[in-house]
This record gives sequence, C-alpha cells and structure tokens, in this order.
Amino acid sequence: MRFNGISRFLLSCLISGIMACFFIMVPSFLFGSVSNQDKAIETSAKVVDEISIKKQVINDMQNQTKDNISIFSLDDCFKKTYYISQNGVKMYKKIGDESSLIKCLDRDSEIVAYEEKDGYIYCEDNFSVKGWVKKDNNNLKAMPLGLSNYIIDVDLTKQIINIYGNGNVVRKNIACSTGILNNADTETPVGIFKVKKKLVYPNGLKLNNNDGTKETVMYPVQFFSNYLIHSVPIDETHHNNKVEQEENKVEKSKLGKPASHGCVRVSMDDAKWIYNNTPQNAEVYIHY
Repeated sequence: MRFNGISRFLLSCLISGIMACFFIMVPSFLFGSVSNQDKAIETSAKVVDEISIKKQVINDMQNQTKDNISIFSLDDCFKKTYYISQNGVKMYKKIGDESSLIKCLDRDSEIVAYEEKDGYIYCEDNFSVKGWVKKDNNNLKAMPLGLSNYIIDVDLTKQIINIYGNGNVVRKNIACSTGILNNADTETPVGIFKVKKKLVYPNGLKLNNNDGTKETVMYPVQFFSNYLIHSVPIDETHHNNKVEQEENKVEKSKLGKPASHGCVRVSMDDAKWIYNNTPQNAEVYIHY
C-alpha cells in the first residue's frame, strides 16, 4: 500500500510537470509564429508599395505621352522632357547647321525642350547648355531603363513629396511648392531625373530668378541643370554682430501650392532631411 501511494505521488508530479511545460511553451510558440507572420506580411506590403509607386508613376506619364519619344506632353505645359537614345547625339546652335555643333550628348542624358521647329527641338541639357537636337527615334527615347531603390516622388497636382527607399515608405506627404504651370520661365520640368549633386553653400545659395528677383535658399539638391530641391527662401537678420537665418514666413505659407520659379521648395527642416539622407543617383519622379 505504501509503495502504491508513492507511485501515485510520483505519477502525479510527472503529470503536473508535463502540463506546466505545455502551458509555458505553447503560448510562446503560438505568439512567436504570429509575430513572425505579421513581420512577413508587413515586409511584403512595403515592397509592393515601392514597386507599385514606380509602376503607377510611369503609367501616368506614359498615358499622357503624345508621341513615342516624349515622356510627358501636355497642352498647358511648355517644357517637355526627353532622353538621349545613344552616345554622340548632336546639339547645334543653328538648326541643321553642322558647322554650329555645340556638343555631343551621351546616352540616357535628360534634356528638357522649350520649343519645336522644323523637326528639331530647342532644349537644355543637365549642364545648362542649350541648343537644337533633331527630334527622331534615332536620337531620342521616351523612358529611361534603370530604376533606383530610392525614389523622391514629387506630385505636382497634390503639391506633396513622398519618399521610398529599399522597400520602405521613408517619408510621406511632405508639403512642397513647385513652379507655376503655363509659364515657360517658371514651370518645373516633368519626368524622371536623378540626384546629381548636393551643392555646398553653408550660408545659403543665392539665386537669381528669371523675373529679376533674388532669393537665398538652404540645402540645395540638384536633379537637373539649375533645377533644385531646396528650402523655402530665407531671411537674414543681424543680431549681436551675428547673421541669423529664418524661413521667409510669406513664402513658407505658400507650401502646398505652386509658387516657385521652377525649383521644388520644402520647409527648412524637410530640406535639411532630404539633403542629409538622399543618396547619390536617387531617382526624382516629377509628375501631375
């Protein structure tokens, strides 16, 4: 009887131990699985979001194309973006005049056209050189082939910037102010560009606008020719023999609507973030 009692006691201890292990381990296993599943779903959603924004922007541009070599064309838009199809495409000072050759353009270079005449387009390249290029399929193509993992998406209709990088939504709904449509001097060019360089001007970059006005901006990031992403204009004041800089309140209040001379303006904080975090050759998608 004593032996049977001890056996029952040991058996009950064993069963209790097994049950305790079961209740400890199973919840951990279950919750761990759910957590990993959630992470997989979240990661997948981020990747799809980046891919979809690329496709959506490109489709929007293609749907507004009027010919097979202009990436974007709109009746109210003076500036049209093209891409060079091969190395050695010639730019002339005068239409069809070989002796007036200005330079030869490289494959995949962006050019922005301002005028069309006699089968040529008058355009500007990334180095602010302007001249005539023959408009045909041998010289021009509609869409650049490469896609970056980092995208600065500028929506001219909504006047916002969304930034995507490596499958993540990095920043969203940044209020911006772009150029005024239907004005050749102020339009922001539309198309796919790349970040060329971050200009180094610690005390601000002085800009001379086409209308004769001047402004000082901070954190300039060049994406084509003299077109930049930068802060709203700043005011400089002298206080205790020091120069202090602050955002121009009037110009900052215009964020969210077209008001610039062609560049893309954002707040000082957003300009600083873009300047410090945008990698070289990041793609800049500008579209309506």
